[in-house]
Amino acid sequence: MKKLSKQYCREEVFLTEMFDSISEVFTPDFSSKDWYALWQKSKEGDVISNQMMRSLWDSKVRPYLPIDLEDTLTKTQHKRSKSYE
Repeated sequence: MKKLSKQYCREEVFLTEMFDSISEVFTPDFSSKDWYALWQKSKEGDVISNQMMRSLWDSKVRPYLPIDLEDTLTKTQHKRSKSYE
């Protein structure tokens, strides 16, 4: 249980910092808090939020990611989704 709590805290810090950077650099009109709230709703299963998140990510962030980072993120996401099965 303690391990899960530490992992959640690390994920929370990572996401907050990532959304801060994304907001500052790519979406000044969409705050870090907006990104986090959208991510949270998406994570909870809200389909509209998931679509909005993907659309924003694909149009505002993804075009600027280095190819190797995008590959790493895709592999990590795939590993995580398998671990939840």
